[in-house]
Amino acid sequence: MKYLKLLFIYIFFLSSCITSREERDLINKLNRVEWRYSSQKTINSIEVIRLDALKKDFPTALGKANLALAYAYYNKNDYNNFLKYAIEANKTLPQETYLDKLLYTKSILAVAIAYYSSDHIIESLDYINNVYSNLDNLPKNDNTLMLKGLTYNVESDIQNTLNHRQEAYNFLLKSKKVLKKNSKNTFVPYVLTSTYNKLSLYHFKEKNLDSSFLYANEALNKSINIDYALGSGISWMNLANIHFHKKDYSQALMYYKKSAKKFDSVNAHNQLDKTYSKLNSLFLSLNDSINASKYYFKHLILRNQINKKEKLLRIFANHEIANNFEESLERTKAYYTILILSVLILTSFLFYYLLKNKQKRLSRKRNIIQKDERKINQLESEISTLKDQYLDELLTLIKKDDQLFLAKFTQIYPDFILNLKKHSGELTSQDLKFCALVKLNFSTKEIADMLFISVKSVDVKRYRIRKKLKLTSKTNFDKWINNI
Repeated sequence: MKYLKLLFIYIFFLSSCITSREERDLINKLNRVEWRYSSQKTINSIEVIRLDALKKDFPTALGKANLALAYAYYNKNDYNNFLKYAIEANKTLPQETYLDKLLYTKSILAVAIAYYSSDHIIESLDYINNVYSNLDNLPKNDNTLMLKGLTYNVESDIQNTLNHRQEAYNFLLKSKKVLKKNSKNTFVPYVLTSTYNKLSLYHFKEKNLDSSFLYANEALNKSINIDYALGSGISWMNLANIHFHKKDYSQALMYYKKSAKKFDSVNAHNQLDKTYSKLNSLFLSLNDSINASKYYFKHLILRNQINKKEKLLRIFANHEIANNFEESLERTKAYYTILILSVLILTSFLFYYLLKNKQKRLSRKRNIIQKDERKINQLESEISTLKDQYLDELLTLIKKDDQLFLAKFTQIYPDFILNLKKHSGELTSQDLKFCALVKLNFSTKEIADMLFISVKSVDVKRYRIRKKLKLTSKTNFDKWINNI
């Protein structure tokens, strides 16, 4: 009997070792995946590891895979999936070993960044404070110092959003101080580059151009050394802002174009949008209305795309906050139900008070959601108004028979003319102009009035274009044009 018991203990110990070794193998496989570059192939590789860890019930490997996916999506500017996997990592990571606690702290910071990206400042600050609390309970080493420097960097953004500029600056100085002490960690140059760029921007706003220039150059040198495209793009933009302020337009133009190229290469749409806006302002200063319009429309189209993504992110974040709140509420109810069984009267009053307090918080959350929805509706209204203005401008150009009409039209519908020419190379500029008017849903009579021709002439022109495009008699011309 004694030996049988020892045999069972040995078998249990052996199976635990095998399980631990399998989980370590998964973690090592995950470490070999270069997720910082975030290609779809890399994301697929991490997802395979994640599913394997989920199937085998390996909590550390699963949590680390969720965290790796979160930052991979963050580097791709896919903030919806960033928030999703950051929250999953936060929920799944255990807190037993030092590595577990460090990864868990990283997941808290990831959720804080995700909530900040979705304009949930209060929730973001709550998570930031949890990061500080966890770091205080961990041994001070290269990893925790890097994490603290990154947290200071993120809090500077939050304080800046709250218009606490001096506090934001102080956090940047803290980030710089901590990171410069820790040169061994692989990620320090990336975070330090970000800190230098933000310090450059702060000094630029304070009109300290020399300090701004020094920090921008420092950030640029670091980002080039580590091949950090986003960091170098922001550095070029900071340098361009300085030269633009000094009215050195040629140098500013060169730097803005470099930054735009970098941002485009890593799909940094928010930064690219700012660059297009700056290029629009620069060309206006040069009295170059054609290029100014070009970048203005690029800015407008990109801003519209960003607004849609931000709307989806806010909806997803609101959903997650509501879910977390409901879970918290359920846990609170269960706890106080058990407590009621032991101390009925005292617990009844306490439960009532807490329930009311939670309901007030839920009401505040709903108010925030409604406020966000009003902002979204306002933005959509503004976009609609702007589109109407552009249509009015197109109408003016067509009535004047201005050659800029097709250029302006192409900025709004960039692929339309190219697609038409693919169907027929015989179309003249007048044919293209006629098709553009049909695309804008003008009636036959309206087209006749704008082109100063008869309704019959419009029908003849439509017939000739149909022939050039080789459309059958069964094909509805107007519908065909609108589907191009």
